Amino acid sequence: MYRHFPTREALLEAALRDGLESLRAAADESLDAESPIDALTAWLERFSARSATWCGLPRSVLTALHSEESELHATSTAMISAATRLLVRAQEARQVRADVDPEDLFTAAAAIGWVTENADPKRAARMLMQFRDGLRRTDS
Repeated sequence: MYRHFPTREALLEAALRDGLESLRAAADESLDAESPIDALTAWLERFSARSATWCGLPRSVLTALHSEESELHATSTAMISAATRLLVRAQEARQVRADVDPEDLFTAAAAIGWVTENADPKRAARMLMQFRDGLRRTDS
């Protein structure tokens, strides 16, 4: 495979491109949802499920964000930008705490994906709901 792809990131980008694009499109499509926090939670669930099927995906995506030389950078950045728009919309609707940042979302989604992959999917669903409850503003 490395004959066709000069680096591991190039191979990953080719393999993950459609999935990351699907996550980006899902985030963009969810921007018009009636409940911003429900849209954000549904997207996080989708990201977590995808993370569970691609071992190492969250680490690769987060690493690519900080390295413009990575072949995954543009695809990861587009997906994360779309998810960030979901987060900002939920924050502007006063449904999500203002101190939550995109890396908080991806760290939690990666952890939930790990639980899905290595433990019990029911436990992962429970963790997602607990994380959602933790995202909520308490002053509104």
